[in-house]
Amino acid sequence: MKRMASLLFILISVYLFSCIALYFLQEKFIFFPPDPVNEVYQSVAKNEIEVTINNQQMHGWKIDVNSAKNKILFYFGGNAEDVVYLNFEAQKFSVKQCITFNYAGYGESEGKPSQQK
Repeated sequence: MKRMASLLFILISVYLFSCIALYFLQEKFIFFPPDPVNEVYQSVAKNEIEVTINNQQMHGWKIDVNSAKNKILFYFGGNAEDVVYLNFEAQKFSVKQCITFNYAGYGESEGKPSQQK
């Protein structure tokens, strides 16, 4: 009986420790921004724009698309996505212009990703 109580105590302790660790590390598991590739950023430097939001520089691009449509597409990437690559894909959209920004902590945008911002 004493052995079973010890085993139960160990299992409950491991479970509680795991729950606490997951709680405090959850943003590390949710957000994993890729490292920026300097060669890609340099190749599209002519389209770069920066905007300050909440005292943080947000890095993005204003991409002119040769389309007869009079629409503008605003795009913010998804998780683990660097939107710099939209510079190469924007021609596929039927829009006049594509404006895109990386979230805080993604690409060359300042800050760190968070659910709060």
